[in-house]
Amino acid sequence: MRSTSLAESYEKAHPDTKVVLNFGASDVLMQQIVKARGRRLCLG
Repeated sequence: MRSTSLAESYEKAHPDTKVVLNFGASDVLMQQIVKARGRRLCLG
């Protein structure tokens, strides 16, 4: 199953949840996580 298909399936099963996929470099991702101040879940 492709990542996008998995995200879409998860959103359908959990309508109050928004899945945002990020395929950027890990340093950019870390900056985004720090700026979010714990409002996101990161799975690596």
